[in-house]
Amino acid sequence: AMAVASRRQGIHATHLPLPDVYSTQLARNVASGKECIPALLVLGSVLQFFKNNSPDKGEDIFVVFVPSTLGPCRTGQYHVFFDRLFEDMGWENVALLVANSENSYRELGPTFNRDVWRGMVLGDYFADIRNALQLLARDPEAAQALFEAVWQDVMDAFLAGPDELERELRRTAERLSLLPRKARLEDLRKVLVVGEIYVRRDNFSVGELSRMLISKGIYPKVTGITEWFHYTDFARKFIMEGRRKREGWLRTLLDGGLKDEAVFLVEKFWKEAVEEKIAEILRPTGLIPHVPHDMDEVIGEGHKMFVDPELESEATVSPAVGAAAMQEGYSGVAIIAPFGCLPGRLIEGVYAPWAKARGYPVLALENDGQPYPPNILSRMEVFSHNVLRFEPTERPAERPLWRQWAERAGLSMFA
Repeated sequence: AMAVASRRQGIHATHLPLPDVYSTQLARNVASGKECIPALLVLGSVLQFFKNNSPDKGEDIFVVFVPSTLGPCRTGQYHVFFDRLFEDMGWENVALLVANSENSYRELGPTFNRDVWRGMVLGDYFADIRNALQLLARDPEAAQALFEAVWQDVMDAFLAGPDELERELRRTAERLSLLPRKARLEDLRKVLVVGEIYVRRDNFSVGELSRMLISKGIYPKVTGITEWFHYTDFARKFIMEGRRKREGWLRTLLDGGLKDEAVFLVEKFWKEAVEEKIAEILRPTGLIPHVPHDMDEVIGEGHKMFVDPELESEATVSPAVGAAAMQEGYSGVAIIAPFGCLPGRLIEGVYAPWAKARGYPVLALENDGQPYPPNILSRMEVFSHNVLRFEPTERPAERPLWRQWAERAGLSMFA
């Protein structure tokens, strides 16, 4: 989806090959052994791509897009490591494009950002649909074939433009709704997978956990990339509001701070409207699970029990979202992070005791790119049995979108 979003802007783009054991070993061959697994997985995919597409031939210039962030995470050093490595390898035609989380990765402009947002929303929802079909379809192989076909049709429509995308999504929803099923998503036990942003969303890293849960009849709701963007928007808002409180309304107005807040509010409402529109189209398929991602509400409640918003990382949002999910119909939370990841261990340190004190099933895993040993597989088995025995809390009725917007904008009299 990101490659399609780039091609819509006239950029010749391709997605990197999915990580595997071979590509990960390519990265380990040139690394020190101290890097976390997301850095190795991304680097391995880059090295595998250039193994098949040499950057030394021809006059093409290759740009590798790398996200960065501040806070207690090594993500901010990935691009430094990659840049020095590519220089040592003599790849003069390879450059890095680094985007930062502090401005919600807005370096490439509003038009590109709009397409990227649509692409991420589509990717998250269709990943949910793919997992749901493995559990619900009477014929999983036929369902997978249909999924691949409709996903390609949706990507072709995405390339054509928003209007064609909406029409194709409606056709896709009809096709998926006709699939014969053996159960309903509402009747399944659901586990929310949270943790470090990369490994929880990378199929190579989270695949073993997902397959284990699916084999037990449990739906693994892998927290999407869009949640991270909702959180970076929350962090931007938190910083802007803090600045206004420190400097006062007049100074903030003169320095352009109020204009920034107004632009942010428009962006936020647009993102939520696009996400809700796509969800509204796909929801009738019965393959889209609910997950709490209203950051104002989730973190507003979660910071009382977990991590203060001043600490900007996954450790701020994941425990709060996990706690909210347990109040809204989920039967367990799985925390996955790279081996030795500080945010991952912080998430486990604050959420796991809270969950265990309430009898909520919780599992914490660390991934280093290798298959899990037998003792970890046994923990996963125990967790699955605890999830199946757990009686989830009934999810409260969802408020209308206009009411949620009014509350977030501070217009409670209209909510």
